[in-house]
Amino acid sequence: MVMFSSSCSVAKSILSIVRFFILMSFMLAASIACQSSKSDEQVVLDPLENLKEDNLDAEMVTYREWFDSFEQNEQDTLLTNLATYITRKPATAQTISKFDPMYRSYYVKKRAELEFLFAEKIDGNLYFYLLRKARDANGIQQRGVGGVFEYGEKGEIINFEELFNTRILDKGELERAGLEFMRALNDDKALADFIADQRIIEWPDGRLFYSKEKHEWRYVE
Repeated sequence: MVMFSSSCSVAKSILSIVRFFILMSFMLAASIACQSSKSDEQVVLDPLENLKEDNLDAEMVTYREWFDSFEQNEQDTLLTNLATYITRKPATAQTISKFDPMYRSYYVKKRAELEFLFAEKIDGNLYFYLLRKARDANGIQQRGVGGVFEYGEKGEIINFEELFNTRILDKGELERAGLEFMRALNDDKALADFIADQRIIEWPDGRLFYSKEKHEWRYVE
């Protein structure tokens, strides 16, 4: 009886140890799976993550210097001229006639839909980034617009081209996207990679391209 009781005690002890190790194995496996899942999420969570730790305010001030150097009336004129290219044309206007002086008052009102953020002058070309009103299921939102033009001596816009439109994003994401665009201007590959990132950019997308001749986004034929 003593030997039997002793054997039972040993067996119970061994069983307890086995159960303990099985439990620890499950806990370890669950922990590894959880960490792996978090790691996977971090890879695709935010394409603008690399900009979050930087001194964004200082950069934004730098890239606003060109626009902020103008008087208020000069800023208003520039925004009105940009609205002529970027915002929806009047219902009675055609692709060419939308630039007629008769529609000037219409674009003066439309300039309120634009918010100029950044600009950088390179080799005589002015690269710009602004926000414009956009609409989705949640109502009136904003999207970013990046482009380039030559700024004439009399303040006229020459050789205007939109390079991209972002997706509808929140204000902070739009600002960071604009900074990434500005940073990429001196690196052709970085600029191409930025414009090709469909997590941020909505157009061009293989279906739409910007026509410099018609000054509007057109479907690829």
